[in-house]
Amino acid sequence: MKLTTLIAIASITLTGCSSISRTTSFDGRDGKSFALVASDDMPTDWINNYDFVFQEIDVKTSKTLPYAFSVIFSATGPMEGNEFKKPQNLNTTVRFGGAPTHAGDYVLIARIDNRVLAGVDSTVVNCYAKGAAVFRIHGASINIISVGSIDGTSIDEAHLKAQVQTLLSDYPKFSAAVSSAEIIGKVVFQTGKNRLGGKNCSMLDGNFVFSPKN
Repeated sequence: MKLTTLIAIASITLTGCSSISRTTSFDGRDGKSFALVASDDMPTDWINNYDFVFQEIDVKTSKTLPYAFSVIFSATGPMEGNEFKKPQNLNTTVRFGGAPTHAGDYVLIARIDNRVLAGVDSTVVNCYAKGAAVFRIHGASINIISVGSIDGTSIDEAHLKAQVQTLLSDYPKFSAAVSSAEIIGKVVFQTGKNRLGGKNCSMLDGNFVFSPKN
């Protein structure tokens, strides 16, 4: 998927979305990857959905690559979006979603909140241009990506790994090895302008600077 604008990606992804079925299979034998995204503290009383958008980059050449994916958490829960349904023995407010992808380095460039205020739909793009985390996703495995809570706090990593194991025990066909996607650094990028003159939160070749993690 070529990343042009975040709004375009959100509308494309929402078309025909469904939750992750317990019959879905991922064993990693083909070398592909699965990004398992965890987020917490997501109010649903006035938000239709939260859309986390990831852009693949080449950190050596500072170029964007022609692939991006997004993971959507819906106000209706795992009935929509690409979210896992938690088993009854997993008592946590953390929600889990995911998408198949391939090995590489991915920037969490934005979270798109689709809201309903006074009966009117609106879209708020939370652009992380001033400091976006870069996650390294490995092939032939399930990669846990913790995006923290909506209020900006982090999720306890030790508890998260145990929760993912409990979650996937209810999805027997997710049999690939599980590991946490490493944060290898951050990028700062420039935002362009869309046709209406507003900010366009997208990454283009040459408009970002990668800083490796110390």
